[in-house]
Amino acid sequence: MNHLTDEELMTQFIDRNNTKAFEVLYHKYFVLLAKYLGWLSGNMELGKDIAQSTFLKVLNKSYVFNTKKSFKVWLYVIAKNNWLNEQRKLDRYTKEENTEPSIQEDLFDTNNEVDQLQRMNVILNTLSELHRETFVLKYLDNLSIQEIAETMDCSEGTVKSRLFYAMKNMRSKMKEFKTEYNGKF
Repeated sequence: MNHLTDEELMTQFIDRNNTKAFEVLYHKYFVLLAKYLGWLSGNMELGKDIAQSTFLKVLNKSYVFNTKKSFKVWLYVIAKNNWLNEQRKLDRYTKEENTEPSIQEDLFDTNNEVDQLQRMNVILNTLSELHRETFVLKYLDNLSIQEIAETMDCSEGTVKSRLFYAMKNMRSKMKEFKTEYNGKF
């Protein structure tokens, strides 16, 4: 069953109620989706919860999937919409502070891998939401420029521009970070 494309697996699931086909898709994409949503939300546990609700939606709304389109793009669009809905819910219950994220956090004592990931997360959170999402889709989820454009409903040129400015901003923040933390990154 692993030799089938994602779209063929969805066809098997939709037409034949083949739950094994759905399980293959779930195992292939759950971790990727949870990481993507965790980076977007800044909370990996929330990312897992939203990924789970995304797969429930895919399970319950599988009949709307167009098998001539990319399953991966369809899945990421549903995930992003779930994340946006979750953000709206959270915004109703919490007052947002209108402060820019600061990279001047005294969180890091050592130069181990966990600290490097924390530093990267702090730097990613200084990017605008669109730049962060584009960066995560490209470099953490390995989506193509075309897939990112379809997921974010924009042109490929816009995706390339967002990636350019995300990288430019990250390089700048990394330089600031190195200066503030005595060259450690």
